[in-house]
Amino acid sequence: GPAGATGTGGAAVNAQPAQAPRAVNSDWTCPWPGAAIAADLYQQNVTVRVQVGADGAVERATARDPGFGFGPAAAACARRERFHPARDGAGQPVRATALVRVHFER
Repeated sequence: GPAGATGTGGAAVNAQPAQAPRAVNSDWTCPWPGAAIAADLYQQNVTVRVQVGADGAVERATARDPGFGFGPAAAACARRERFHPARDGAGQPVRATALVRVHFER
């Protein structure tokens, strides 16, 4: 960087890996949100942004809430899962972000 500049940095998180992270288990069991029990809803889809570390652990999971607590419930469900980490062009595991669709049905 420029002389006299200060800051912190690390590996680029937003670089596209050669292979994206993917969930170890594709059939998640996510509890129906309590706020939605009384609602006349029978299914809901939520997209969760999951940051997966090079070790496959979920570091962060966030989702927009479409209402009735589905967003927080989907994010909490994603945080309990394990992932196969993303891989760079050399096949090395790297941190990356994946979008995961969580389908709730009752």
